Amino acid sequence: MKRIVFLLCALLAGGSASLSADAELTVLIQMQATNNLESFAHKNLRDILKVGSNQKVKILVELHRPGDKAWRYRIDKNNCVADEIISRPKHADMGEELYDAMSWVVRKYPAKHYALILWNHGFGVIDPRWDAAQPYYMKQFMRQFDKTRHTSIEDETLSTRATKNALSDDRGILFDEERRSYLDNTQLKETLQKISTNLLDGKKLDLLGMDACLMGMVEVAYQVKDTVKHFVASQEFEFAQGWSYGPLMEQVARGNIDGNAFGKIVVDTFKKYYETRTHYFTQSSVNLEHMNLLKDNIDAISRDLLICLDQQPQKMRALIEQARMQCLAFSMPDYVDLHSFFRELQRLIMQPRNNSDLGIESSVRDRLNYSLTVGMRLIKTMVTANTTGRYLSRAQGISIYFPQRVIDESYVKTDFAKESSWLDVLCRLVKP
Repeated sequence: MKRIVFLLCALLAGGSASLSADAELTVLIQMQATNNLESFAHKNLRDILKVGSNQKVKILVELHRPGDKAWRYRIDKNNCVADEIISRPKHADMGEELYDAMSWVVRKYPAKHYALILWNHGFGVIDPRWDAAQPYYMKQFMRQFDKTRHTSIEDETLSTRATKNALSDDRGILFDEERRSYLDNTQLKETLQKISTNLLDGKKLDLLGMDACLMGMVEVAYQVKDTVKHFVASQEFEFAQGWSYGPLMEQVARGNIDGNAFGKIVVDTFKKYYETRTHYFTQSSVNLEHMNLLKDNIDAISRDLLICLDQQPQKMRALIEQARMQCLAFSMPDYVDLHSFFRELQRLIMQPRNNSDLGIESSVRDRLNYSLTVGMRLIKTMVTANTTGRYLSRAQGISIYFPQRVIDESYVKTDFAKESSWLDVLCRLVKP
């Protein structure tokens, strides 16, 4: 049964693309299913087929499965039209493949607005290698997570969208197990810039969605801020079923929505699907218009923390570590909710018994208190939609990297680490 959708699409390979007037919105789902998520691609496609495209909204899928071919489909209601069949070269350039996919979209299905969804594994901002050099808890937690979710899986099959591949270099997405390739940190930024410049006349994508685990981070959002208006991702692991594509596309297909509305629909339909199934989920939509302001706010807080650490090294280190321990951390312990950390840090700094005991200058303490308040308000403003399960209710929509033991070598390669003062704080608190 799981092959039915693809057989249907293959039978319709002669179908031609719709060359009608520009739609309001074109949605591309880059579905990289050349991994252990392949069976869930079938489910998601079946759900999308129940809705399909119309004159206002075009729904497109580029599907990668094991083999030397990939398929580009226009999804009509109950009709999967194979628009193009492309080769999958043995040595893949995932950035080039994503760019070519968007070239197809803009060439054949032009629209006033574009949404891009990257459907695949994800592992947040750090290097996704699974070898002896990685922290032990990565493998250990993944096994435990699968067991506690009560899913029927084989020993080495994950029920979440986190990857365990032995891959090198930067954090990535669009993992292809067959070709041992993925879209890394640098490629993601460069590809989106190329899409914006060459295909969209300098305009931004209205929405970038990452239907993958752990991608809802400051560092990831900062990477795409110059080419994307709205960013949708999860701070936590996603279950392998991913987004609720049937209800999502049903609402999107009505038209008259922008990236902000699209993001809110993703979050709302995600909530409705999972709230009766688990207490353990997150999904948020972030307006990237103020991403530079959030980076500046984190810089201001970081600079004052460094001053405090200079004035009272032991006391301030203990206080920051206490805030780190009391804030909300995720299944990857090195990822914490930014709002939760700010809140715990502010509470500890402003406690009456700490006002005199800390021994830091009152002007620095007051400035830090003000910056933390501004930061929490800014997060609330930027995160336009957010949903969580009961066990993650403190999650406010965006995470940050805060390791307790050692700074992963891949982190220092990210744009955020290079351009912000946050890495300086981490270097004072943990081993570089």
